[in-house]
Amino acid sequence: MEQERIERLFQEHGASLVRYCAFSAGSWQDGEDVAADVFSRLIARGDAIPDQRVAAWLFAVAKNQCVSHHRATARRNALHHQLAESTQAKDPAWVDPSMWQYLRKLKEDARLVIYLHAVEERPFTQIAELLGKSPSAVKMTHYRALRHVRRAMEADGFTSAASLLGGPNDA
Repeated sequence: MEQERIERLFQEHGASLVRYCAFSAGSWQDGEDVAADVFSRLIARGDAIPDQRVAAWLFAVAKNQCVSHHRATARRNALHHQLAESTQAKDPAWVDPSMWQYLRKLKEDARLVIYLHAVEERPFTQIAELLGKSPSAVKMTHYRALRHVRRAMEADGFTSAASLLGGPNDA
């Protein structure tokens, strides 16, 4: 499909499609991801879809992709709940699904350090060995991750965040 046509179709339909996808998916970021997938499918189809049918095609595909997104989210949430129920931790708050909304905002390496230390109770030296990092780098990742989660929780009005995650000097 020629670049000029894609750019024109995106200019004509992109904003509306992204807004619909964000509305349906529940977040701007997920909506952008779904809309990008829809446009990539349009590119893959080439010129098989005439211009007068593109809008209908885009929204039909977007609707189906949003349904798929909801199914995937439901499966992921069900898995999170299963894991929370089956995982034993020193502090059960760490496997509480309501806590995961804050943990998901961390980078993956920080989530892994939190998991290994808080849930599996591994020492920093062992985590450092697993990740190929120095113990001091792992401790710093842990400290920064806890600080980030604590601040996010306090911004949302959780007054017990400091006791759950330790005070400012305990991270």
